[in-house]
Amino acid sequence: MTHILEIKHMTKTFNESSFLLRRRFDNTPPAVDDFSLSIASGESFGLVGESGSGKSTVANSIMGLVKPEAGEILFEGHDLLTMSQQERRALYQEMQMVFQDPYSTLDPKKTVGWSIMEPLNIHKIGSKAERKQMVLEALTDVELDEAYFNSYPHQLSGGQHQRIAIASAIVLRPKLLVIDEGVSSLDVSIQAAILNLLNDLKKKYQLTYLFISHDLNVIEYFCDRIAVMYHGKLVEIFDSANTDVSKRADYTKKLVEAIPQIYLT
Repeated sequence: MTHILEIKHMTKTFNESSFLLRRRFDNTPPAVDDFSLSIASGESFGLVGESGSGKSTVANSIMGLVKPEAGEILFEGHDLLTMSQQERRALYQEMQMVFQDPYSTLDPKKTVGWSIMEPLNIHKIGSKAERKQMVLEALTDVELDEAYFNSYPHQLSGGQHQRIAIASAIVLRPKLLVIDEGVSSLDVSIQAAILNLLNDLKKKYQLTYLFISHDLNVIEYFCDRIAVMYHGKLVEIFDSANTDVSKRADYTKKLVEAIPQIYLT
């Protein structure tokens, strides 16, 4: 089995400070504490936990938005935490992220076409005509008409916003897609449509997913394996095909009991 992503003993602490007392509090518990996992190439891997468990810190660390103070993050064997900025930039073309709030990822003053094309411009891929063609292909991939190229964010529904966010992520043809609460703001029927779309894109482009959510129902529906986090620590990893809840950790059992049973079809 080839691992596309490996996290080894990662720790990240956000030390709190008091402006009034003009001092730092260095005893803040780590947001992520000695965290490790491996994701196989072509896998849909789920990371689940309640709010504040450290899931988004893991995602942001992978994408270089925050820097852990300890551990390793290996993408195809390359440690993202020790390489130069130029080396990371080349690799991040192969790693993209779909953020939790699709509304905040689009510039309200720019067209949909401009937003999807921006990653191509940043990485200087293709000519102007080639970039436009790649954007139109990305729109088709997320099942939107090419007419959306000239649309503005305020003209889009919530589901369309998320499709555009996905198009912006796949236009670079990455190998790994990190999706942080990618469907949590959508109605259940739209959630199912987006998840089915992601499955289709996975098959078409041989994508690997790290799918992060607080909703265990969504995670079990979409992912091959599931990691559970609690207070910055890894609780357990299990196959989604294993439906025997009695063999899961106590915290995972409580998580199952706490989430309304909504089944996607």
